[in-house]
Amino acid sequence: MAPPLEIDSAPPTRRNSASLQVSFRLILVAALLLSAALGPLSSAPTRPAGDRQAIAYPRDAVGPIEILRRAQDTPDHARIVYPRLLPEELRDILVENHRALGCESAGDAPVEEMLRPRTRIEVVRRAPGECDVSLSTSSGETLLALGECLPLCTTRERDWRALPGIGETLAARIVAAAQTLDGFTTPSDLLAVKGIGPHRLAAIAPLLCAEVSPQ
Repeated sequence: MAPPLEIDSAPPTRRNSASLQVSFRLILVAALLLSAALGPLSSAPTRPAGDRQAIAYPRDAVGPIEILRRAQDTPDHARIVYPRLLPEELRDILVENHRALGCESAGDAPVEEMLRPRTRIEVVRRAPGECDVSLSTSSGETLLALGECLPLCTTRERDWRALPGIGETLAARIVAAAQTLDGFTTPSDLLAVKGIGPHRLAAIAPLLCAEVSPQ
């Protein structure tokens, strides 16, 4: 005779439901105990989404400053853009770049003359142990990518082409008009350029500024 089947006294669905309820209660009690023991997960103040904290720079810090280091006749180079620099910081950076190229220290470099907004400083090794330093203005593309403005005094067509809606032909007209007018003093002066009307000027005016930069 086959052994009798063991019949559960409670229906399977009710038994499973009861087990789940007990498990849930145990998990809830454990979570409450753990929360009481650890306290709040974080006591740091919260900040609304999209609220960005501005970086506070020293008053005499200048920028942006673009540093490019390379050896002559080689395409390889190192390039860093610093949002703001102090004179002593720029001096240390120049010394480091000279040493990286195997040149003598640049500790006596006239950093006060170099430290101007939107300056591009290029350190080039011309011969073993000999490096030259040249100054120019950072490109319009670099400035706009950093959220900086393009100086109205710029004389390079490629800088003007970095502005939205300004192509080769219009950039050439802008440079030619600047020479005729002896430079622009305000963005509205660009209305004298054929192809720039109020609508286009409104699009690029916020990206322009009248500050003088080294060329």
